[in-house]
Amino acid sequence: MVYSKREKNASRAPASVIGRVPPRGGLSLSPSEGERDGERGPSITVSNHLFLTPDLAWRQPIREETFARFHDWAEQYVKAASDADRAALERAGVELAAQRRSELSALIRTDPERALELAVPLSIREALPRTVTGLLETRISDRGDLAVLAALPEPGKESEVVPTWRTASIGGTEYKAFVYGRRLGEPTRNNIPLNGIAVDKLLAVNENPVRVLEPEEASAAKARLPKTLCPISGLSSTVNNQEVVVDAGGQTLCLCCPSHVEKLNKRLVAAESGPPGSSGSVSAADQVAASTWTEGVKNLILIRVDFSD
Repeated sequence: MVYSKREKNASRAPASVIGRVPPRGGLSLSPSEGERDGERGPSITVSNHLFLTPDLAWRQPIREETFARFHDWAEQYVKAASDADRAALERAGVELAAQRRSELSALIRTDPERALELAVPLSIREALPRTVTGLLETRISDRGDLAVLAALPEPGKESEVVPTWRTASIGGTEYKAFVYGRRLGEPTRNNIPLNGIAVDKLLAVNENPVRVLEPEEASAAKARLPKTLCPISGLSSTVNNQEVVVDAGGQTLCLCCPSHVEKLNKRLVAAESGPPGSSGSVSAADQVAASTWTEGVKNLILIRVDFSD
């Protein structure tokens, strides 16, 4: 099997990237935000990871060899001219997907942010055979609880005990959660918008409560909504011809411009950081429940146990 050559030591894709998305359900910038030299159209500049969707990240250089090889195989499979050609490629794809899954599992533990960047976009997933998609990551987006737990090891046994770890309970399933960015300093929070990717019971949690949908997702999600009003401006989401469709805790929202996506994300972050019912929430449903585990005055009893055997 021949794959296109990839640079093993390519640097991580920069956060700033130019991409194109379809107008419907896609993302565009206003003349003041994105147009240069009179250029118009749905070009976007991704200035932060909030707008770096999997379909845009997929186009970036990949330094990890296993992920790069799977990427090239997937592109070859999608572009195959016939069913016979795709059938001939399937076995190699299953092997590459299995290798990718193993490395992704390890990456979720060590670098959850990078793991999220390497997620396979929906447009590619839908074109792959089930034997391959069954080995890919699972997308998670819902409201849930993110708990921070700690353990105090005996003196001299610090290397045997993980001092701090996290769990996420979402939709009746409990995951071992791995976070980055602002969530590293976040205490236990209940009933907050969570999204990320999971391999088995390992979950890479996005630091942003808002997830911008890919074009295919956006079109399908918007078609199911009876009306599309921007929760920030209260106006129709198409009023500025800059509509952005997002997911926040399993709820689809349509916003009228990219700056309102950032404002919504900041409000939800503020709601997580503040007391229950803080003004940062979009609605009563977005209020964050206090955690009795990590907030308030506590009485503690510490008993060390050292078994003779």
